[in-house]
Amino acid sequence: MCGRYELRGPLGESEAFPGQLLPALVAPGRVMTLRWGFASLLPGGRPHINARIESAAASKTFGASFALSRCLLPASAYFEWRKTASGSVKTRASFGEGEHFLAGLCQNGAFAILTREAAPEIQALHGRMPVIVPTAAAEAWLLRGELPAQVPTLSLEPLPGESEQLGFFDEAF
Repeated sequence: MCGRYELRGPLGESEAFPGQLLPALVAPGRVMTLRWGFASLLPGGRPHINARIESAAASKTFGASFALSRCLLPASAYFEWRKTASGSVKTRASFGEGEHFLAGLCQNGAFAILTREAAPEIQALHGRMPVIVPTAAAEAWLLRGELPAQVPTLSLEPLPGESEQLGFFDEAF
């Protein structure tokens, strides 16, 4: 789930992959380059690229970052793959107009993307989706400590207007 996302920048759009060094907003007005994927706690384990928002705060891997080191990843879409009779089909889920971010956690020069239960439009494709943070809630998400009530994306309820904003198209993979 959420193994790739679309990064929109001054040079256009590009696809972000786990393991890459990518820009992350770590404080209001402060951008750092971080690697996508927390190191595994197990020897030889795969990096953790995603964290479930329902359990991240209590997690051994993500708990400290959830409280103290949240970040935002600028994104215009993310990708999932559907299995079909003829193979896998790459599907792009876009966020509509305006600037949006994916909610992340960071530590030791790395980040993981927070995920939540999928919106109804996504359920047929995948049961989870990234937590999408609109610009209006960005600063509140970056604050350290207890999460402020005005961060709407932390609820498992759909965001206001989310159903109208999510758009999809398939691309042969």
